[in-house]
Amino acid sequence: MARHLAALAFLVALVTSASGAQAASQKLWDACIGNDAEAAIKACTQILASKETGTGRVKAFLWRGAAYSNKGDYDSAIADLTRAIELDPKNAIAFSSRGGNYSNKGDHDRAIADHTRAIELDPKSADAFGNRGVAYNGKGDWDRAIADLTRAIELDPKLAYAFGNRGFAYNGKGDYDRAIADLTRAIELDPKYAVRSAMARS
Repeated sequence: MARHLAALAFLVALVTSASGAQAASQKLWDACIGNDAEAAIKACTQILASKETGTGRVKAFLWRGAAYSNKGDYDSAIADLTRAIELDPKNAIAFSSRGGNYSNKGDHDRAIADHTRAIELDPKSADAFGNRGVAYNGKGDWDRAIADLTRAIELDPKLAYAFGNRGFAYNGKGDYDRAIADLTRAIELDPKYAVRSAMARS
């Protein structure tokens, strides 16, 4: 009887230990994908330092890259997203995210190349089309920007930034009526869009 109780106690201890480890792991992941950039970087770094492999490792690089981007550290973001692409060369989100960071650095040609690859991998990605349109805007290529942003809107009619950036492209072409219509729609979809857009362009 004592031996059975000892075995049962050992099993309970194992289950409790495993549950505790799972809870700690989930807490790290919650922080890694959270909105606090500093906490996310710290948590994702801990995950990457562990034995996390496969999809989980790709995910940690993606989220840490996003956190670096939110801090304005685009070089570190690009490095992490490049690592995610090396681990998963068919990850459309990683290519599009890296493209967004290249745009933030003013490297619109590399951004366009990354977004184009993302579209090849996922032709239904509204964000890939939208972000490539933003990169074309950065180059002053209004017609290509409008074409991409229109496609993004077709794929996701509630994508406020796509309307806003298409409005910016129409403004660049001198088509002010369409510009006003698109910017108005962007604000209807996201009332804070105008403030964020003004801050981003300042």
